[in-house]
Amino acid sequence: VLEVLASCVIGFVVAIYCLLEKHRLVRNFKCVIFAFCSKERAAYILHVLQTSEQIFRGFVGGQLVVALLLGVMYFVGMTLCGFPYATVISLLVAVLSLIPILGTLISALIGCFLILVAAPEKIWYFIILYIVLQRIEADLLYPKIVGKAVGLSELWVLAAVTLGGSMMGILGMLIFIPLVSVIYTCLLYTSPSPRDISGS
Repeated sequence: VLEVLASCVIGFVVAIYCLLEKHRLVRNFKCVIFAFCSKERAAYILHVLQTSEQIFRGFVGGQLVVALLLGVMYFVGMTLCGFPYATVISLLVAVLSLIPILGTLISALIGCFLILVAAPEKIWYFIILYIVLQRIEADLLYPKIVGKAVGLSELWVLAAVTLGGSMMGILGMLIFIPLVSVIYTCLLYTSPSPRDISGS
């Protein structure tokens, strides 16, 4: 336990220092790349890194926004319908929805169990609410917010989740979607010229 706490504290301190010195670190990193690589190779590496940063930032930000909106919709719907444990289930939905595909299903099963214990006569209404809100998330929120940032079809998202989950568990499910998107983008598009990189 002490080793884990010490690692977390050290990692937090290092992250703060990296954020404070990020401009200098980026400049030094670019100098190292151009020192050891040709201009074309260095430009392509920087292009890949810039694409990765944009995709990961858009994915994380989009996931947080979708999770927040979904939690709010669940809370409002459950409160208006008089469901028990509205706050707890809404928080579970918001947190577990960060796990692609499986998160909302797990939170729905937990919600069904809680409602079945407290108010079994309302279980079917909760299932209907879940189906409606799940359709809103899948058809409106996720494609509009996260889909634009990631740019992957549902088949590739499912493959990334399956591969990431089998290799790294829940963390792999979160990381592999933007990672596969970066690989897909880099293979799909040609590398930019050094003039484009220096201009940007």
